[in-house]
Parts: sequence; C-alpha cells; structure tokens
Amino acid sequence: MQGGDSYYWEEYQETINKFIKEDLERKPKLVIELICYMGSITHSEISEANDRPSIYHGVAEINDALLEKAGSYSNSSIRKHLDGDEV
Repeated sequence: MQGGDSYYWEEYQETINKFIKEDLERKPKLVIELICYMGSITHSEISEANDRPSIYHGVAEINDALLEKAGSYSNSSIRKHLDGDEV
C-alpha cells in the first residue's frame, strides 16, 4: 500500500474482496443489508438488474475503509527500511 501498487495488485485485491465477502456473509441479515445499502450510495457504478444493493456494494464499502486504514498505517521499522535507514 505504501510506496505504490504492486505488480500483483489485482490478485491481492481479489483475495481481499473474497475475505471481505465471506466475513460479511456471516453477519446478521440486517447488518449485511445496512452495509450493502451504504455501499450502494457510495458505489452506484456497481449495477444490478433490480437496482437493489448487492453484496458487492457492501464489499466495496468495507474495502474502501480497509484501504484507507492501510494507507495511513505506519510502522517505524518498515518506514526506516523504505527510507534507506537500516534498523
């Protein structure tokens, strides 16, 4: 995440989304519906034949939050290595 996308980013994203979907599907029905509805507002480009929020809206919503957290994560040892300062 930090320092740019990997060559394998699409595969990573597919794996992340699979884990998100599996975890989301274990939640209570009302929680799933709420998260999917929230995602449908943010991710209206994900189309459904019946225009109802789908599980993919929920996955996209959680993925956005996850990547936002990952993008702001900082580990001092990793940062030193990336900056060329050995630990």
